[in-house]
Amino acid sequence: MIRKLLPFLTFVAVLARLPIINHNCNFPTLNTCLRVDPRNKMNFFKMKKECEKFDLTMMPAEKEFFGKLKTILLYRYDSMTQFPFGIHVSDVPYAIRDRIEKETGLKIKNPYTIGWLVYNYLENNLAIVPLETELPIACWTTFKPRLKCPADFKLIYPRLTCYGVITKDQVTPKWTNDQCENECRRQNSNLGAFHSQQEQIDFVEKLGLEWKGSLWIGTRFPHNANQNKGKDKIAVRKTAYNMDGSVWTKFENAFEDDEPNAYGGISENCIEWRLYRGKTKSYNDLRCDKKLEGCVCESAPDQSNGQYKLK
Repeated sequence: MIRKLLPFLTFVAVLARLPIINHNCNFPTLNTCLRVDPRNKMNFFKMKKECEKFDLTMMPAEKEFFGKLKTILLYRYDSMTQFPFGIHVSDVPYAIRDRIEKETGLKIKNPYTIGWLVYNYLENNLAIVPLETELPIACWTTFKPRLKCPADFKLIYPRLTCYGVITKDQVTPKWTNDQCENECRRQNSNLGAFHSQQEQIDFVEKLGLEWKGSLWIGTRFPHNANQNKGKDKIAVRKTAYNMDGSVWTKFENAFEDDEPNAYGGISENCIEWRLYRGKTKSYNDLRCDKKLEGCVCESAPDQSNGQYKLK
């Protein structure tokens, strides 16, 4: 029995070590920011105004957000038996109530009552309480970066990501793919992956580079794609993946016409960005241990969200 509980207890221990959520954005990967204050309680209308003061709102009852956070909130704030949503159900038709149950995966305990929608931790269901009911403050917003990049990095739209570069002179080959990955990490970033050709153009212009030399990017091919590179290049291009976990965007004209080809039958899992080829058709598959002139580094904007700190 104890062995069966160990994974669960380990999970709880990990949650307990997470930084306390007060009025900040500790969940950028969930695209979520929270302000939770179990010590202060307010009714529906006062809490709505309190959240709006800090450019926040009351949390929507959608599985996309609530489903990912309810377990963490449950173990973090055990004194909060009810978590409020920003939904006033005085005039909500039954069809919308059905949608709420579908979105959250939970049942509304008293679906015919007029009031304020809340999540009940103890019973793991939804309930509707009178609007005068005072509940602990819980404000929410989607993640809003401060749009501040690390030193020597430049913010590039529309993804609002920060790009930097490691290069000596765009002429001297110095870095392997692994070395670039390590160098980017030393600058609190990842080996970067582009999601459009416009991003590549902006990268060159904003960082003051020239269209010469080659840089490593953080996009690779899986090993099992090597044997097919020379047979169906279009299909193989679709198997590429980004090392930072983002989805590989198969934008047009990224690769040279005859690439990837696993030249000479040798494993070529990494991708070289040949700036000297110009603004289009500049990607080439290459052995990861080859040395290139530099590295593309990518970092998310400053995630401290200082504008949401209490004043």
